[in-house]
Amino acid sequence: MDIDLLEPVRLGESTQWIRIRAASAGNPLLLLVQQGPGLPMINEVRTFERVLSLEDDFTVVYWDQRGCGRSLRSAGATRDLSIETMVSDTERLLAMLCDRFDRPAVVAGFSMGAMIAARAAARRPDLVATLVAVSMDIDGGAAGKNAYEFALAAARARQNRRAVRQLAAIGPPPHLTPEGFATRGRWAINFGGVRIGQTYNSMARGPGHPGDHGDDSRGAAGAGGTRPDGRAPPPGLPRRHGPGPARSGRTRLRRGALRRGADRTEQAVRVV
Repeated sequence: MDIDLLEPVRLGESTQWIRIRAASAGNPLLLLVQQGPGLPMINEVRTFERVLSLEDDFTVVYWDQRGCGRSLRSAGATRDLSIETMVSDTERLLAMLCDRFDRPAVVAGFSMGAMIAARAAARRPDLVATLVAVSMDIDGGAAGKNAYEFALAAARARQNRRAVRQLAAIGPPPHLTPEGFATRGRWAINFGGVRIGQTYNSMARGPGHPGDHGDDSRGAAGAGGTRPDGRAPPPGLPRRHGPGPARSGRTRLRRGALRRGADRTEQAVRVV
């Protein structure tokens, strides 16, 4: 790697962490905005490198947003966990990166991260060459309802009495407490609603790759969107390691889509 840096960055009043990696320092700039809420990105480095090899073609910025992963270690890390704050953080980070690398960025966001990236790009199109939105959250309330109904239906189909009991106890969304949100997320994940073949516990243990710099990240799991009041759901739900770039393993971010976007020269935003 020509570039492989793990750095803290100051975004407003919050210290957050990024990891920058590139096979060549001249590669186009790519910022990855995590899905969530609260699912770390830095500990996905090895998975992304193995599956997508993005660093061959881009200067890739992996970012643990406020309230999760390495950024959870900062003082006041869980203060003001709102969508507006996360969008503002994205704008600040983009401005910092574009000034540092002297070019606008390709921005790829996943799920809730796609929505945050789109809002930031709409407010600062001068900082964004191309926007790639994967499984964007359009309606957080509807996403939460679908996640709950999926988990409850799967629990009944599998005759998992414990899951049925716990899901019935919290009732339908909105789930505004850590306990309710965690219960919904846990069973939706266990039944394959986030990544096929993985459970809440297997995701919580994380990959444990040596030298991944994110092995000890902690974050909140969020199967099912944002809160209806526009705030991010409560932090600190499972330990470590969120799912990868696609829901249920069905949607994958393709290197080709990013390459096509990077070839654009005009300072415009588009959704791929």
